[in-house]
Amino acid sequence: MIYKFYLRKIDSTGPLKALVNIELDKSFVVEGLKIIEDEKGKLSISFPSINKSPFGQICLLGDMKDVITEQLLSDYHSIKNEAIYEIRGDLNYKVKCHFVGYKKLRAYVDLDIGFIHIPGIKVIKKKDNSLFIAMPGKKTNRFDKDGNPIYMYFAKPCNTDFYDELYRNIVSVYDKLVLSTPQSELEALQKSY
Repeated sequence: MIYKFYLRKIDSTGPLKALVNIELDKSFVVEGLKIIEDEKGKLSISFPSINKSPFGQICLLGDMKDVITEQLLSDYHSIKNEAIYEIRGDLNYKVKCHFVGYKKLRAYVDLDIGFIHIPGIKVIKKKDNSLFIAMPGKKTNRFDKDGNPIYMYFAKPCNTDFYDELYRNIVSVYDKLVLSTPQSELEALQKSY
């Protein structure tokens, strides 16, 4: 698998110095990482998080966190405007699912894909009993032509093949969770909203 990093400097006097997106093997993209400068001039990486969410933020896992942070900060100093570079690795991913007490038997999924941890993927049971998978994101201040709010997603599949595969795996893990949860507990979850 190829991890492709897109780094773009921001011409700013404020703390935001650059934006970074990560593409995983043309299958999945994580957007909205930021290089931030503190008051003392030290640079750090800020990862996107879901506003007011107890489920945390997107982050890098294991040894790769230090390697990639060093690479991004080094590249920030050496480039003029933009940089694109690649790291090779495996596209293995793990799906973990847990219920939250909402009316529509909603669940949250944590996705560990390669060396990136993506929390807060929502599984929502619709009225027709089909499942809707919502990638982590937040509502913007913009609206589409019909007046509906526009959402910005931090992490999402890049192509339909990977989306279909990921959707099937998330639904499979969700179904196993439903089957392994006692009926009385499921009913309590549905009433707890």
